[in-house]
Amino acid sequence: EACRTSIAEWMYRVVDHFRVDREVVAIALSYIDRVLSANHCADRRTFKLISSASLHLAMKVHFPNKWKDIGKLIPDLSQ
Repeated sequence: EACRTSIAEWMYRVVDHFRVDREVVAIALSYIDRVLSANHCADRRTFKLISSASLHLAMKVHFPNKWKDIGKLIPDLSQ
């Protein structure tokens, strides 16, 4: 639960920075929940990877116009 909270806060910082609708975080968290309900996530590194991929996918699908500016920066922001 603590990991999920910190990831959600990170996602909100990212979408606020790029002025993307905050709804994308709810979509990404939904993706995370779906993945974790089907698979056990044993470590923090895997959870971070799932989280980054979920945010990436949610932004790309729901905000394709913004994606051109954001796509290359997400890996750097997750450091």
